[in-house]
Amino acid sequence: MQLICLVRAFLLTAVVFCLSPNGSILIKVGMLLDFETGIGDMTDPIEAVFLRIDQLNKQNASLIHPDAQLVPTLLNNQAVTKQLILDTLHMTETDEIFILGTGASSTTIISSLILQNYNIPMCCGASTNPTLSRKDLYPNFFRTIPNDNAATLTMAQYIVSNGWSKIATINTDEDYGNGAISSFLQVTAQYNITILSRQSVETNVDANAANNIAQQILSAGARIIVYFGMQPEYQIIVDAAAKAGVYGKGYVWLTTDAIAGITPTPSLIGTIYLFPLERADGPAADAFDAYWKANRMNMPNPPANLSSVDHSGAYGYFYSSCVDLMVLGMDALVKANNNNATKLALGELNNQMIVPETFSFPNFQTTTGKVVLDKNGDRSGEYGIYNFQEDLSYPMVAKWIDGQEVPIMAYTYPGGSSVKPADSIDPTSVADYLQPSGDVLGYLVEFFTAVGALASIATVVGILYYRDKQVVRASDVNTGLVMQFCIFLSWFNLLTMLSKPTRLTCTIDSILLPITFTVYYGIMYIKNHRIYSIFMKPMERKKISHLITIGLGTTFAIPMAIIVLIWNVLDGPKPAALAVTKGVYAWTCSSNSTNFQNDMVAAISIYCAVVLGFNLYIAFKTRTIPSKYSQTKMITLSIYNSICLFAMAILISPGLGFRLKAAIKMIAVFYILLFNLLSSFSFKVMLCLRNKGGKSTDGSGGSGSSSQNQTKNASQGSKGDLKKNSDNIVLIKKLGFFSEAKSRSIFAENQDLVTFCVYHKTSLEDKNGVADANGEVWKFQNLKEFEIEIASETQRKITINKEKYIVTFADEAVAKKWDAYFQRWSLYKHSASPSFIGGASARSNEVRD
Repeated sequence: MQLICLVRAFLLTAVVFCLSPNGSILIKVGMLLDFETGIGDMTDPIEAVFLRIDQLNKQNASLIHPDAQLVPTLLNNQAVTKQLILDTLHMTETDEIFILGTGASSTTIISSLILQNYNIPMCCGASTNPTLSRKDLYPNFFRTIPNDNAATLTMAQYIVSNGWSKIATINTDEDYGNGAISSFLQVTAQYNITILSRQSVETNVDANAANNIAQQILSAGARIIVYFGMQPEYQIIVDAAAKAGVYGKGYVWLTTDAIAGITPTPSLIGTIYLFPLERADGPAADAFDAYWKANRMNMPNPPANLSSVDHSGAYGYFYSSCVDLMVLGMDALVKANNNNATKLALGELNNQMIVPETFSFPNFQTTTGKVVLDKNGDRSGEYGIYNFQEDLSYPMVAKWIDGQEVPIMAYTYPGGSSVKPADSIDPTSVADYLQPSGDVLGYLVEFFTAVGALASIATVVGILYYRDKQVVRASDVNTGLVMQFCIFLSWFNLLTMLSKPTRLTCTIDSILLPITFTVYYGIMYIKNHRIYSIFMKPMERKKISHLITIGLGTTFAIPMAIIVLIWNVLDGPKPAALAVTKGVYAWTCSSNSTNFQNDMVAAISIYCAVVLGFNLYIAFKTRTIPSKYSQTKMITLSIYNSICLFAMAILISPGLGFRLKAAIKMIAVFYILLFNLLSSFSFKVMLCLRNKGGKSTDGSGGSGSSSQNQTKNASQGSKGDLKKNSDNIVLIKKLGFFSEAKSRSIFAENQDLVTFCVYHKTSLEDKNGVADANGEVWKFQNLKEFEIEIASETQRKITINKEKYIVTFADEAVAKKWDAYFQRWSLYKHSASPSFIGGASARSNEVRD
């Protein structure tokens, strides 16, 4: 308070010192300013007004009247509303005919409402609230600084002129911030500016709230951020934005005069703010600056904080322009009638002072240039564009005049860049991708591809070299080579992950794996179905060849080919840089329609699941076949693991980065292909290498002679047509949805007992097969019901104790022999007495697999 009183005393003393008392007509001008205003220290505007009045008084030849003198009076309300009201009323009683002030819009509104009752005009060089533009409420008010609406309009025009159309906005939740953002949003709609993110923050924002703001900007992908608010909040938000990476290279932060005077810090480098153009290049401004420099330090007790300044500050120019327009208006009234000078001094002409008409001189050069007032008494928007530089200065880098930018010097954008950023992130310029060289993950992709391709080639060479070995021959060399070729091609799908994708690599990526997958597992299914027919249905005469196996297996790829063809023709995947996480982009292949692509991927996945289902089914059917003929059990294991890997990747991918997803894909594909490679033929080639020079192996390390001896011994039965022999192999199937036909060796020890023994082959070379000791036994004595019906030449439908079976014999002759045998059972059963038919049920031994 003591400092304020001293400054006030100094200024009142300066009136006597600066002004010449030669004029007899004293025109009193009041100044209602506050030292506690939100726009900063008002000492500079006060000094500017006093010096400008002194300068004009000494030019009295051109000032209103030769005998006129301007007498300024200053009252400081200290931003206290009650004191402001008292000061304003006091000036109405001391014959002030014109008022300058105040600093803040809130205090200006109060003063204007009081002064209009006394027809006293009021001019302000600091208050920017758009409410003061309403002439129905404030008919006596005009200003030499553009209002906030002009600032928001200029901001929108500036944004569009730089080629930007997508922005994020931040405003503080107070009068200025809320009013500015409301006006700005209306203007942006007219200029087709898209708001990617809009956030409002409380005053005294904390670090956590500021960090949330930065994260929202990052998520929105905005590069141009517009701030409407005060200094303290801006500094905190900028610090948080820098930590989040949204205040740096590639970003632009724009704000307004509300942050003018903020203490420069390294974190603010690159900030651009608009400030009303306070000084115009011209004679008026030059003359005022010269007068300021020559006379200011001659005033008693100049404030120490401004002792080194050789020109007025921004608000000083605005208030000195108020003095210029005031004098011009009064001069016009006096020149209309010489007697008006005295009336003016007495306040008798106040009713003739019409705002803004009396004070509108659009062609006159004031210290701030030509001040053009609109019908509301608002100055048109001419702005200086200021930019925080790396040396912590913030010079004017351009001017905004008549809707055009007039460059002065180069910009410095956040991060020290001189290149103007785009209005939003250009994914194509920042998207990540795996590079073939200089990238660890890229090297791994190349390494895995090379290892896999070489392993496939080595396996094929081994297959061809050991094709005469029984362990290799057992797995069908021809179909194996085709399957190995599918695996070999699949390795190169990994290479589509490298470099930026092209339309060709995207097409290959959408086709190669699905097609090779279905061909591989299609052939695997047909091959194992063929093995199943040979081992489990040995009496079937019609067997498919290797070429038919390959052909039928390949047909599994036809539906897949149709799916990928539809995908690529209608809306095929193309190179696209998409966001994978917040603010992080990566190159990928994507259709124009995400929904369509998801449908296609779902169709591919469903069909792959169907093909896998066939293989799982045949894996169950061939569970008793020696593994050297069927790798389905190992393939099934790889299928399970593959499904788990892909399911895991899909489930956790939303939170993963691009490179982690790429690593998962690489490992999954490598695992699938390598497992299939090893489980198909590689282990057999290695087995041949390990047993090189030894006996021919059967796949388990032992000799193959034992199975042949077993077959020979097991196939020798008792003499007789209906005893054990290879002609009595049948397929027996119990009627039912889930039952399957089983190979059995049927023989009759006597007229009352028929045995169905489990029959199977142990190798492809086994022509007779093996009949186990266990099986199902039909006893004539235990029958309650027996019927036999001819279904075809080789098939018979037999009903035993209400259980129905279909029995298929080797040929018609064998079927007729068993017809004759069962005829006695059927006839005797029908003529038997009930007491004979009763008894224990037939014994049934479970078939051992």
